Amino acid sequence: MLSPFHKSSLFLLRSSEHLSKYRNLLTLHNTLKVVPDIIKVVGDKNVCVTEAIRKQHGTDEGYHKGFPADVVVKPQTTEQVSHIAKLCHKNRIPIIPFGVGSGLEGGVIPVKGGVTVNMTDMNQIVQVNPDDFDVTVQPGVVRKGLNTYLRDTGLWFPIDPGADASIGGMAATSASGTNAVRYGTMRENVMNIEVVLADGNIINTAGKGKRPRFCASLQPSQ
Repeated sequence: MLSPFHKSSLFLLRSSEHLSKYRNLLTLHNTLKVVPDIIKVVGDKNVCVTEAIRKQHGTDEGYHKGFPADVVVKPQTTEQVSHIAKLCHKNRIPIIPFGVGSGLEGGVIPVKGGVTVNMTDMNQIVQVNPDDFDVTVQPGVVRKGLNTYLRDTGLWFPIDPGADASIGGMAATSASGTNAVRYGTMRENVMNIEVVLADGNIINTAGKGKRPRFCASLQPSQ
């Protein structure tokens, strides 16, 4: 027989579960309400609400319980991501970035529903500077693809978490791996990030266009 304390605890647990379900339904309602506005930003072909795709974006390679996204969006530019974030912020909708889903932390799981932003179409290698030992990439570029691209320059990107993860996802989780003993983690190898904040504002963590220029320090003095 349960004591009054146990009964009260059980009641609170059930109340919490009902409240969580109510909040998720409210989020779903708000999300579906802004889908037409999101379509205006990224186009109809880049917005998906089919169950299979939503479930695929509701889990990663970890052990955590999955939750399907309410809608999956595939932006093509930073400006589109910013517009989506502003819509979600204004309507109090969770927004979850998604790379390739190879993480173990559960960070891509939309536990409260909302809009999952799939970054795989933003997969361009923007600029390689062999003399300065740096490269600028979009978040959807994957690790193995980057090293294949860099092969002829004699350079390589040393962070290897095991999976063929996206660079954006690796930066978000400060990925490491066996090479970290010698070369450090993502924290030591990322010099500047263009970030879309939750309210849609865009910042650059080291300043717009900032990067080290090692070749300048090697020039002989006049």
